[in-house]
Amino acid sequence: MARPFVPEHIHTLKGTAQTPRKRETVSAVAEGNRPICPRHLSRSARKAWNEVVRLLERRKTLDEAAGPTLLIYATTMARWLQAKADVDKNGMMVETTKQTSKGDLYTVSIENPMLGIQVDAEAQLLQITKSLGIDPSAREKVLPVKPTPKLGAKPTWLLAMEKEQANAEQQSGTSDS
Repeated sequence: MARPFVPEHIHTLKGTAQTPRKRETVSAVAEGNRPICPRHLSRSARKAWNEVVRLLERRKTLDEAAGPTLLIYATTMARWLQAKADVDKNGMMVETTKQTSKGDLYTVSIENPMLGIQVDAEAQLLQITKSLGIDPSAREKVLPVKPTPKLGAKPTWLLAMEKEQANAEQQSGTSDS
């Protein structure tokens, strides 16, 4: 059974009134069309982010909508570098110890598990480079972007997300009454 509706003034009297949450809006665009590198990225992912952003800026194909794709590219590149370093260090085959049902131990050579991660990351990177226009076959398909005059303006993808959230909150507010 649902709780009965309690008016806002009763909540205020009881001290149970909810304070509205203030959402900190952080611009995802620094200058012109350049997306800001997210803080949660690792050092190697930040390096990959900055390299690809510089490349796209030189080609004048960078816009604020590339932010989510750049994020995936940077994290995938960091994952690929980590997997590649492990495969380079330990080789394609690694030895592991297993146990029989009687408790006897034996050693088996298996494929390095990081090799699969490396291969998967390579496939993802190839797809992302095509979508960003870094791949030579997709370079002609990507057109230069006109710079936006507003500095610090919110990107369209972020505005669309905020609009969806506001609509969802409004709908949930009307369905509660």
